[in-house]
Amino acid sequence: MPYEILAQRWRDFYVVSGTAAATLVGLLFVGLSLHLRAVLSRSEVRALARVALANFGLMLFLSRNSWDPLVSVGAATLQEDHHQSASR
Repeated sequence: MPYEILAQRWRDFYVVSGTAAATLVGLLFVGLSLHLRAVLSRSEVRALARVALANFGLMLFLSRNSWDPLVSVGAATLQEDHHQSASR
């Protein structure tokens, strides 16, 4: 099975997981901003926030970079088609 077909099957998963990770990163910032004194005064809360931010950020990064090749493959295919039709 070609890569494009296999990658296309996973596209929705990466889009949804990236969207969820971005939303959770935003909510984490809002929660930390609302309770900034508690976060700064307790080291275990800071550690938990750091781990949560790193995990959500990593998921966002992986989702974005896993989906990006699909975009570049599609763009390369369109570019090849355009060059072939222009040379005719």
